[in-house]
Parts: sequence; structure tokens; C-alpha cells
Amino acid sequence: MTLITDDLAFAEDWLMHREDADALARSGFLTEQGATWLQRRLSTQSPVTVLDLACGAGANINYLAPQFPGPQQWRLVDNDAGLLHVAECRGHSLCDAGRRSLGVQAVTRDLRVLLKDSQGLDDLLSEADLVTASALFDLVSKAWVERLVTACARHGTAALFALSIDGDWSFTADGSVSADTLDDAWVRDILAAHQRHDKGFGPALGGDAPSVLTHAFQAVGYHVLNRPSPWTLTPDRDGARLLALELIKGWAEAVLEQSPQDRGRVSAWYRRRFDDLESGRIGLLVGHQDLFAMPQEHS
Repeated sequence: MTLITDDLAFAEDWLMHREDADALARSGFLTEQGATWLQRRLSTQSPVTVLDLACGAGANINYLAPQFPGPQQWRLVDNDAGLLHVAECRGHSLCDAGRRSLGVQAVTRDLRVLLKDSQGLDDLLSEADLVTASALFDLVSKAWVERLVTACARHGTAALFALSIDGDWSFTADGSVSADTLDDAWVRDILAAHQRHDKGFGPALGGDAPSVLTHAFQAVGYHVLNRPSPWTLTPDRDGARLLALELIKGWAEAVLEQSPQDRGRVSAWYRRRFDDLESGRIGLLVGHQDLFAMPQEHS
């Protein structure tokens, strides 16, 4: 069921607005930690190699490469050949912090199969100094995370993972968090259950992703740093407002899928919050966490 009318044609802008919100939210401090790690690696080898998992259209390389020292070699991985081509083209147009062009390799790979394919995971991590990913880990399982982290430890690879949802979101008014209605709290609980559905990687972590990642890296002896990276979608920015509208549309449809008998309650909540957001009466704060992890002997 689609809860939104066709005259609101902003779906095609989703990726662009998401990338803008991501860039504003990401931890600059942890990005600097990643850059420092790569600078150390450059003292013994050149270029440094960055592995970007589930790269999509290249938002990660676009954000990180200009802030990282070089020369850099990027290995971009996704199962969508069309998006992978876009990411590869973006990568070739970018430079590192020293204004050098990047080396870019595109790898079409379904990350879901890596839970049963240790050799494939080792092949991806081979020679990688840093593995990155953005908005990935709420979709995967604890077992998948542990397999990835164990492989990172085996290769001595550091990790910079951005924008993992933490399950916390709230509406805002005049820059402050507004009190939940009963329906807001109800939607949050139902949505959290839906986010744990199997996405092909096993039972999904949803909002538990940041803590599972942290504990997994600590268990293999890594030094771990975390920072909040919330989306602050204020009504004074058109792109942020459109992103918030698209988000609550997806949330309403997910809740309806999880609880189809509550169609009337879901629709009423959606319409009320849609009107609030569209009119600019409220904004939306969506919690995420960033993580940087590196082998302990280098911390």
C-alpha cells in the first residue's frame, strides 16, 4: 500500500538528499582518525588501499577521498552494477588531500554470500588498509558482523563505519526535541521490530548495530572509538524536509507491513506527521553512530 499521493514527486531526489544529510551528520573527528591511520600506513607502503563495502552511488568515496592522504587505491564493492558504475565514475573524478588522482577498482559482489564464503571475504580485504561502509550494518546480522570483524583482524585492517542507525528518532520543534505522542512511541516500537527482519544476511541488527560492532571489534583486541552522527532534518532546509517526508513514508509502510490490522492508526499517524513536517511546524532528528576501529598495537 502506498500512503503518499503521486503529486509529491520527490522520490527521485532521495539519494541526493540522503547524501547531503549524511555529509552534515558524519563525525569529522573519526574521519580524521581514519586519515591519521592511512598516513601511518603510507610510511611503509604506497598507495594505501581503501575497501568500500556496499558503495552504492559513491557517497563514501566522494566524502572521504578528498580528506584522506594519498596516493589512494579504492576497491568499490556493490551488487548493483548500475550504481557501481556511477560510483566508479565519481571516483575517477576525485583527488586525494594532496590533489592526486585516485586509483579505482569496481567489484560486483553480493555481500550476503560472504557469511558462507571466507575466501571471498579474504580476497576483498587482501591488501586493504582501511575498510569503510555507510548505512549498512542495521541490515546485516550479528554473525555477518563477526565474520567481517574477524577477517579485519586477520588482515590488520582498520575500519571506519558511518551512519549506523541506533533506533532513536524524534520530532523536533524550535530546535528542541518535542514530546512523543502515544502514536509516535507506538510507531517507534513497531518499526524497531520490522527493522530486525532478515534482509538476506540473517536476522537484521536494526538499532543494535552500533553496540554489536563495538563489542565485536573489542573482542578481537581492537581500539574502538564511537561518535554520534544524527541526521538533524530542520524544516528550514528544503532537502532536509523532503528527506524527512520520505523517511516517514517508508516508516509508515514498514509499520503497516508489520501490523496490517492497524491500517487506520498508521494512516492517521502518517497524515498528521506529514502535515506537520510539510508545513514546517516540526523537524526530525534521526540517531546514527559512527565507529572507527584499529588494531590495538597501533592505538
